[in-house]
Amino acid sequence: MKKSNTSVNFYFLFLFFFGLVYQLPGRSVDSIQSLINSSEGTQKSELLLELSEYYLGHLPERTVELATEALGLAHKQGNRKLQADAMYNIADGYRVMGDNIKALDYFLQSLRIN
Repeated sequence: MKKSNTSVNFYFLFLFFFGLVYQLPGRSVDSIQSLINSSEGTQKSELLLELSEYYLGHLPERTVELATEALGLAHKQGNRKLQADAMYNIADGYRVMGDNIKALDYFLQSLRIN
């Protein structure tokens, strides 16, 4: 019985520290969303991509939506690097969703632009 309790404690401790590490590097979702709403051009595209990366692990559909929006803006700006980054994030979203055909297509498009 004691071993099982120790396993549970370790599991929760691991989740706690993983959560801390996962949240530390970036800004909060609310602050990024607020910045997106008040920005334009390249900055808006970069923020959309940052937010799309946040959602990758738990809402890959949202990753694809945000990265697609960033791709449209990058295309209008003629910013090839941001276009490639957006296509890479779209590919990553499709990869996590298990749509490997679409993922591969976007990965290859990203490489062609870069």
